[in-house]
Amino acid sequence: MKSDAYAILSLLGPENPIPSGKIERQLRKLRGVKETTINPITHTVKIRYDPHIMTDGKMRSFIRKLCRKLG
Repeated sequence: MKSDAYAILSLLGPENPIPSGKIERQLRKLRGVKETTINPITHTVKIRYDPHIMTDGKMRSFIRKLCRKLG
């Protein structure tokens, strides 16, 4: 039986505007990511994913690189 996992990860701080739509679209392209929701007030992203395919460490690294690229 498969069960989904959830991760809430921090984005760059409020001093850096982040195009949340782009981040969500890029995250959804990752294999194993099923759903993403960005909270612009807390600068976090909630991710529902398959832990057998994806890890929170890989997503954290991906977000860091993406924020640097977009920011």
